[in-house]
Amino acid sequence: MRDHSPFVFDVRELLEAPGTRRTIKVDAPVLELQTGIVSVPGDVHSEVVLEALDGGLLARGTMTGDYRSECRRCLRELRSPFEIKGDEVYRPKNDVWEEGYEIKDSKVDLELMVRDAVALNLPANPLCKQDCAGLCSRCGADLNEGPCDCPEEVDERWSALGDLRRLNG
Repeated sequence: MRDHSPFVFDVRELLEAPGTRRTIKVDAPVLELQTGIVSVPGDVHSEVVLEALDGGLLARGTMTGDYRSECRRCLRELRSPFEIKGDEVYRPKNDVWEEGYEIKDSKVDLELMVRDAVALNLPANPLCKQDCAGLCSRCGADLNEGPCDCPEEVDERWSALGDLRRLNG
């Protein structure tokens, strides 16, 4: 555990008094916060309430910030805000609980919780807008700016229907 991290806190007093709470606010970057084409290059603003339980801590909080990506259809750069709520259990090592994060030397590292909560809730395939038209598959023109000059593709499998339409025309 990195003691110099802004996300590491001594929780000895909480562990000695079940039922007590402590609010922690952190504005700092989270290392390696990237999933696929989505990244969080700036600070994550975290407000977490630590509540002492018998044998551990419950951490509940809200994480906000901005993610950066590119639209999956038109490849435009996009930046969008996020607000994510998360809660996790921290427990000492060798405890019988099987889920949660570890309390080491009476300290918790909230960066792990923040990273996991944010990474799991970032969009996997972001769009600049729901009705993004994307790029032309032949010339690469951005179809959000209007139609391209490519001739309409004709699927030869349907050409006989075109012949019938002309005959009945």
